[in-house]
Formats: sequence, structure tokens, C-alpha cells
Amino acid sequence: MDEEALKKAANHLRGGAKLTSKTCPLCGFLLLEKDSKYYCSRCEREMIFTETREEYVRLSSELVLSQLKELLIRRIDFLRREIEVSSESLSLLKELDQYLSILGKVEGLMRYPPQLGKKAVSP
Repeated sequence: MDEEALKKAANHLRGGAKLTSKTCPLCGFLLLEKDSKYYCSRCEREMIFTETREEYVRLSSELVLSQLKELLIRRIDFLRREIEVSSESLSLLKELDQYLSILGKVEGLMRYPPQLGKKAVSP
């Protein structure tokens, strides 16, 4: 077995995760469970199990948007710190504006996700 993945799994187990009999559909490694969420320590990904495809798409979308939001917030914070010490703050402010715009769109999608399988009706 992959020694690095085993070390990561051991750390998760020490943190309260449980080893399950389920395996990762991507790599076959045993999945860990914590707080009703499944995680593969080899792929370093959360795994989602659902009853229907619609539920899978909804949950996957929520997860991806949440991860994207976290990434954008980290990048915005990095730029904020750079602006404080930089003499080239105009270009950084433009970049910050772009990230804030994208963050607003992501948050909008998180609040009002598109309805899958339903056609948009135009007025």
C-alpha cells in the first residue's frame, strides 16, 4: 500500500475519523468517515455517495462551489496583504476587483443554484 496515504489515514484516524469498508471509486483505497462525510487519504478528496444522480450533481456542485469560495477568499486575503506593502497597488487592486467579482458570482450560485432538468422560461 501507499505509505504516504497510510500516514495521512493514520493522522485522520487520530483526529477522530473511522476506517470504513467502503473503497474509493477512483483508486480503491479504503475510505475514512468523519461527521458523516467520506474521505480518501490517497486521492485527498471527499467522496459523495447518493441515491440519485440529481442528488449527486447537487451535492457535488455545492462542494465544488464551497472549495472555490475558500480558494478565492485565500487569494483575496493574499492580495489585501500585498496591497498594504506594494507601491504597485493599482494593478493589484484591479486583480482584487476581478476576484471579488468572481466571488460574488460564486456566492450567487450558492444561494440560487440552477434547477437541474428544468428549462428556463423567458418572459
